[in-house]
Amino acid sequence: MRIYYGGISNETNAFSPIPCSAVDFIETDFGHGADARRSLFGPLLDRGAEIVVGPNLIAQPAGPITTASWIELREALLADLEARQPFDAVLLNLHGAMATPDIEDCEADLLARVRERIGAGSFLGAVLDPHCHLSDAMVELADALVCYKEYPHTDIAESTHALAALCARQLDGGRRASAAMYDCKQLDLYHTTREPMRAFVSRLRELETAGVALSISIAHGFPWGDSTSIGTKVLVYTDAAQDNGAALAATLGNELRALRGKCTPPLTSIDALLAAARATQGLIVAADLADNPGGGAPGDSTYVLSRLLATPPGPCAIGALWDPVATAFAFKAGLGATLPLRIGGKCSALSGAPVDLVAEVIGLRRDLRQTAPGYGGISVPTGDVAGLRVGDVEIALCSERTQTFSPEVFAAAGIALATRRLVVVKSTQHFHAGFGALAEQIFYIDAPGTLGFDFSALPYRRAPNDLWLRGATP
Repeated sequence: MRIYYGGISNETNAFSPIPCSAVDFIETDFGHGADARRSLFGPLLDRGAEIVVGPNLIAQPAGPITTASWIELREALLADLEARQPFDAVLLNLHGAMATPDIEDCEADLLARVRERIGAGSFLGAVLDPHCHLSDAMVELADALVCYKEYPHTDIAESTHALAALCARQLDGGRRASAAMYDCKQLDLYHTTREPMRAFVSRLRELETAGVALSISIAHGFPWGDSTSIGTKVLVYTDAAQDNGAALAATLGNELRALRGKCTPPLTSIDALLAAARATQGLIVAADLADNPGGGAPGDSTYVLSRLLATPPGPCAIGALWDPVATAFAFKAGLGATLPLRIGGKCSALSGAPVDLVAEVIGLRRDLRQTAPGYGGISVPTGDVAGLRVGDVEIALCSERTQTFSPEVFAAAGIALATRRLVVVKSTQHFHAGFGALAEQIFYIDAPGTLGFDFSALPYRRAPNDLWLRGATP
């Protein structure tokens, strides 16, 4: 039994000012090493399968990838697959919301071409980010699709293991699982770290464990994409003999419809955040969610930074701001140096104005790779990191655009979070896995940025007209 594993993963923000091309993709370390393979492919390894790892590429979320770059990456993976055939199954690590200016559904494009090469008799499956545009074509082309259940996505390995189990079941002689998809006709955010989604996701697992379904996935949809398939959907796989998948998908989908607008905390103004920080002795962690590089934003907006510098609420920190020029200047000046810098506010009008300051360099680290807590040991390139101090405000800069997953970023910048009253992170929700245990309170900041959180105000061109959008009346 031979199994091919590879992928091309990117989340396309149709409104991002950041261009994307083939040079932005790097090989991940996911799927390498005996322990990693056991956690991902255990059900197949138990059957003596040989796992052949091909290209497994990922790039930071950005604007649409150029069509030529997509074709280059796609053809490289297909050539590798063809050169190493035959395979009993192909498992792909995809995102589900990748697009070019000419190809709306890159994942369906890839699945179709893989299916052409391996034939109808081989298993074809993929693991998807829940912020995918789950299309009819994707469901039809694949034998099984499994979305991560958690947001933040701390169950990537578990989801891949679940796909491997579905693959093993079919290769053992079982019939292809029966797929049923329900379109909730809405676009919202669903934090699984809080109720009501915490209980909802736990119930999905209970239904799977009880054998009510082979697999249940919730595709949240990616609000800052623009696709005819955008929106929240429920995907249920059952044994063909059960004949209950469509009813179960509809039941769960209607439960999600009843939760519209209830699955994320309210946003907090910068003024209210500063007031809370002054009144609290424990650490507050606040997400500058509209400037999250993990959603395609630059990570260089200065709205919150400017207010911290103007009226600091006490010892505070912010990071990591993407500014390779200021980071390089800090390295040239050296640890302990004081120098004038202009930071942030470079990538678009939504980045705000650059901030001029005189700062002390308090930390320097070359080539940091953040460990994303709970993500199966994935390390995230962050580039060079520099720490700056301006009075009570400490700032982490990075030379590679990425969201802040881990307190490692601040440690690398010479910033001790134990001494801070407030830490602002450039992230939407993935920070929660690394910072949640440190925080007495967590806030989500209402500030300008590339990721507008009133979805009803986004200039969609392809999205269906009958979607309920976050920001509209439920």
